[in-house]
Amino acid sequence: MQSGLLLYETLSISQGKSFEPYVKEIIPNIMSCIADTRVPVRDAANATNKQIISTFSNYAIKQVVPMFLDGLKTDNWRGKYAAVEGIGNMAFCAPKQILGFLPDIVKALREVLNDTHEKVHEAALKAISNIGSVIKCPEVAELLDIIIKALGNSNLYLNDCLGALLETSFVHAIDAPSLSLLIPLVDIGLTMHDNSSK
Repeated sequence: MQSGLLLYETLSISQGKSFEPYVKEIIPNIMSCIADTRVPVRDAANATNKQIISTFSNYAIKQVVPMFLDGLKTDNWRGKYAAVEGIGNMAFCAPKQILGFLPDIVKALREVLNDTHEKVHEAALKAISNIGSVIKCPEVAELLDIIIKALGNSNLYLNDCLGALLETSFVHAIDAPSLSLLIPLVDIGLTMHDNSSK
């Protein structure tokens, strides 16, 4: 299994963009290996996944993002974990390519942040952090910890997060990764306000 993953990784390095037509067939195999019970297999799968994603064009991203998002809907925790890991790798390795998908990605990750399985929850936190790591706006970057907490547990942290945002003076442009994290907070706040006023 590890030798097959190494072959995928090697082909990605040597073939570059020519390897992209095959990603739809091999990504499910890699996701299956990310969810493997053996640590060496998981490590090899994650390394392969990162290498392949780092070479993705916009075309390949469009093919693969829906596969990862669909993987988040499974009831199998290992499959869900693999999808979250894939998204996290994509956010870290191909931040520019996934800009257009960030609203859907963050929305999907928010739904699994409260997953009852500890590994899925931790992987979702890591994936959100990976998105946060490409934020260019210093003001949002400084608030990243409370933003992630609010996305994960809005009942406990949303008010603190919104308060911190209101007290922040923004002097830099707010980039797309920042917006992808901030817009859901506003949506949550509006929903909670509507529910409390009924």
